[in-house]
Amino acid sequence: MLGRIVVMDVEPQVNCGSVAVKAISGESREVRATIFREGHEPVTAVLVVRDPAGDVVERVPMLPVGAGGDTAASGVGVEATAGRGPGASASAAVGGAISGSNADQASVGIAMTAAAKAAGHRFGATVTFDAPGRWSCWIECASGGTAAGADDGSPLLTMSVPATVFDVARPLAGFTAWYEFFPRSEGAHIDESGRWVSGTLRESMKRLPDIAAMGFDVVYLPPVNPVGTTKRKGRNDAPVAGANDPGSPWGIGSADGGHDAIHPDLGTIEDYRAFVAAARSHGLEVAFDIALQCSPDHPWVTEHPEWFVRKPDGTIACATNPPKVYEDIFPINFDGEPGPLYEELLRIFRFWIDCGVTIFRCDNSHTKPPQFWQRLIADIKEDRPDIIFNSEGLSHPTMMRTLDKIGFDNSYTRLPWTDGKQALENFFSRDAHDADVVRPLSWTANPDILPTFLHGAPPEAFAIRAAIAALLSPGWAVYSGYELFENTPRREGSVEYLNSEKYEYRPRDWDAVRANPEATLVPWITALNRVRRENAALHHMRTLVFHKTSSDDLLAFSKHVPGNTVLGVIALRADRSCEGTVAWDAGAWGGQAGALVAGADLFTGEAVDLSGALTIAPQSPVRLVALP
Repeated sequence: MLGRIVVMDVEPQVNCGSVAVKAISGESREVRATIFREGHEPVTAVLVVRDPAGDVVERVPMLPVGAGGDTAASGVGVEATAGRGPGASASAAVGGAISGSNADQASVGIAMTAAAKAAGHRFGATVTFDAPGRWSCWIECASGGTAAGADDGSPLLTMSVPATVFDVARPLAGFTAWYEFFPRSEGAHIDESGRWVSGTLRESMKRLPDIAAMGFDVVYLPPVNPVGTTKRKGRNDAPVAGANDPGSPWGIGSADGGHDAIHPDLGTIEDYRAFVAAARSHGLEVAFDIALQCSPDHPWVTEHPEWFVRKPDGTIACATNPPKVYEDIFPINFDGEPGPLYEELLRIFRFWIDCGVTIFRCDNSHTKPPQFWQRLIADIKEDRPDIIFNSEGLSHPTMMRTLDKIGFDNSYTRLPWTDGKQALENFFSRDAHDADVVRPLSWTANPDILPTFLHGAPPEAFAIRAAIAALLSPGWAVYSGYELFENTPRREGSVEYLNSEKYEYRPRDWDAVRANPEATLVPWITALNRVRRENAALHHMRTLVFHKTSSDDLLAFSKHVPGNTVLGVIALRADRSCEGTVAWDAGAWGGQAGALVAGADLFTGEAVDLSGALTIAPQSPVRLVALP
């Protein structure tokens, strides 16, 4: 029901305010609303900002929004109408501690009302978040009377209306670059008896300087827990494992322990803590893969059989992710008594936080109830709002968006399955439109998916897909071996790797890479991460706009933030040069028609003019400039 002072059309809001809007610590966001009342009485408003502790930390005057969209009222002394700071009273904040006569008060109020009417009664105020956690905003309005309480013939009418709740995360939740590798492959070798010997967490530390030097800020390891032997999968997902096959690390649990244990081949809990510390010394955080499922050998299977899904014959059902079937994995049953199971799962998360984990990659999050995730994430963040939760819930869009809304800080995307100019534009435009909910983590490829664009493709194809992920998405990710152009599918038409590292050891010759990086994609990945860091416009998704091109082989885009506008053109063909022109819409970044679209290329430093005919060779597939 409306109040006497009408407050409506609050932005930003998600699901009419029932879902928190995503924001980043240090980010400034504007809250706008339509505010008015009947007749000609002036209306003033202030945005009340509460921090995660519930304390009022700021009262920001809401100013009329100009016809051009700017939050300003030309010639109006609006600042005089509101107080700032947690000590300001509601009446002073809204009505303003105005000195002078009632006539002065009336003239300011009338001027504000006129400015608001000219702008359609839209008001706005900007708030900056200085810490992670849940922030809330309220709009307090006043009309008539004076803050000093003098009688001007009309009573002071005030009201307070909830506006927007923001879930504020650390910057790394939004602008982020991940690198994934399997620690068991690092240093793995065949011994004198012909058996494979696993790599270890300690040996894996040797990879950290290389990963940091490429510009990544998160290193992600697949599960490091013990792996079961019952129905263990063999090479290339064979239903029967060989005597020396290590099995899928997602088949968690054995006689060596469960979700709170380290695979003995990898080392100990102390070794894992040392790995986390070593990563931090190189400026990296470690993402822990937490897969809420069990191998048939997991201790929970015998200790808590009620925690698993049963088939009609009473046996425990294995996991499925159609069309795939995972005989080596038992899914957890969330339909039973939630208390003991929930407390155990919560304990597991807190155990790894105590080991130094600050990021959780939640495997197959779409196969667990959203209600569970909402409760668990809230419980963890009550004490540790800095913890980042990543959703690997690659499912139908409704489920994926629901997981984004209920608390996950960022999420996998379906980019590996997306190809072609129109599909790519639609894909990224949808995420840009939903930026208040979605923080994408776009993978070039991952252990599950080898995109068809890369099947048997030349190195230029890998450079193109890396540019698409890194420049269009604020969060991107690379799986080990991508920089070596690994691109053989298991069979024609398959999106899985031949000899997938999920089921076997895959040691790589990193010494050769260090000796000759130019033969790999390392220099290009390093350049992408450098350009990303240096240009704030690439840290966000909200202002992404695609521009029309004369050729479907060219993808043109712009992104901007105050002080930084980036224009880019990406060639989409790896087999030949791409030619065409771009019809730049300067209004997308607040420029005038015919605005300059030239500058120094951000990769090569050479002068580039994007206004005319372009020819882009696959060996250098991007033209990228920052406008002066």
